[in-house]
Amino acid sequence: MSQAKFLERAIFPYMVTLQAIPILAIVPLISFWFGTGQTSRVVVCVIISLFPIIVNTLFGLQSAEKVCMTSSLSIMQIDSRVLES
Repeated sequence: MSQAKFLERAIFPYMVTLQAIPILAIVPLISFWFGTGQTSRVVVCVIISLFPIIVNTLFGLQSAEKVCMTSSLSIMQIDSRVLES
């Protein structure tokens, strides 16, 4: 998402909206859609944990220095050349 700005602009507002809605307001809808079993619990856990994971990953990728990114790309290219031989 750090390199694809259009993807960031498309997904991030929905993530912020989903995070702004209290989870207690969504739980009755989720239990209605998925039942009261394990599936609804997993969906609630995914909703709770997905936003912090995406936001922290995005900020980490944006704060990485350009030198680190280019050096990691060159290391990946060297590894792919070794695998091809």
